[in-house]
Amino acid sequence: MGSFYGNLFDVQDYNQNALIQMADMWCKSKIEFIDLQLRNEKNDHISLSWHLTNKEKKKVFASVFLPENQDAIKRIVELLK
Repeated sequence: MGSFYGNLFDVQDYNQNALIQMADMWCKSKIEFIDLQLRNEKNDHISLSWHLTNKEKKKVFASVFLPENQDAIKRIVELLK
């Protein structure tokens, strides 16, 4: 089970990289990636499902106000103009 969990994110990264490469081949314009961050303390676990607890939802919402996410949101707004 530990190996499965440990490899889960590697598989997701591999799949996302493959999708990015495919999009780059057919997209005629520049593709820009903007990361949004969710700070997580060592003992603070966030579930790996779409069903978040109220505490987890509050943490995700609060992350919008992190300085790095504010910069990312400004960049998204610029790109959408």
